[in-house]
Amino acid sequence: MYLPDLYALYVINPASNTAQPQLSTNYQFGTVYQSRHVAIDADVYSIDLTNLLAATSDSQTYINIGRGKASGAEGQISYAFDNGITLYANASNNKFIDNYRPDATYKMQISGSPLSTTGVGALYHKGQWTGSLLFKQVGKQYADNAQSVPIKAFDAVDLSLNYDFGKFRIKAQVNNLTDSRAITTIKTNANPALTTYAFQAGQNAQLTLIAKF
Repeated sequence: MYLPDLYALYVINPASNTAQPQLSTNYQFGTVYQSRHVAIDADVYSIDLTNLLAATSDSQTYINIGRGKASGAEGQISYAFDNGITLYANASNNKFIDNYRPDATYKMQISGSPLSTTGVGALYHKGQWTGSLLFKQVGKQYADNAQSVPIKAFDAVDLSLNYDFGKFRIKAQVNNLTDSRAITTIKTNANPALTTYAFQAGQNAQLTLIAKF
């Protein structure tokens, strides 16, 4: 069961919302292989949904738009070296269609559902030191169910380094190393002047001191 997000209440008249919780039945089949250095996993999945949530064209309220079906395949492989470095890569291919039924002729990708995801990275753990360098990409998606407003794939590179003193741990990280400002979401409106855009946050750095008690 997936309850409506809080943004479903951020409308002019929240009382007019009639959205019910979104329900799903999930099926998954996969396998895992692991040895001293190598780990591999892969699976396929199928999810049947009812009471799909969506905003009205004027974004004034949220409603249920019927049934949907999500399906796809995903996998990951990693290799751990003896020096503390682990390399990994993962990917998924996804389909999420609305108005689903076996004889449906209208099967469009649900808005905000990426067609794919990709990730590669390096992890490090040796002694008191841990760190990571990660690349993540969210594939192409659509801002509307009619697939008339595409959103291009966007990605981010994040770097993190930690040192554990025992009782204390210090963590330094830089997010979005490439300072990408790509569009991540578009909230369409029947009035084009009221269409809104969200962008990736720019490059940012954090330094954190963690104490254990």
